[in-house]
Amino acid sequence: MKKISILFLILLCNCTFLYAQQFSITGVVTDKKLNEPIIGASVVVKGTTNGTVTDLDGKFTIQASKSSVLIVSFIGYTPQELQSMATKLFIKSL
Repeated sequence: MKKISILFLILLCNCTFLYAQQFSITGVVTDKKLNEPIIGASVVVKGTTNGTVTDLDGKFTIQASKSSVLIVSFIGYTPQELQSMATKLFIKSL
């Protein structure tokens, strides 16, 4: 029983460590030519089902690791893949 309790604590600590690697990444998606926010653009973490949509100001917030790749797409624009090295992104073109 003691071994099971120790194993459970080790697994719990590992899960907490993995969860702690997630950050809240925020950004703004704007049209490069018009410099206007893009409403409803999709922002997805590559290789996952974790995604969000930009609001009325083109802003988004998504949970991902700093080394994740974000895919930004919208109808009529070419999808872009961006490395999310920082916790704030300002995306000027799609």
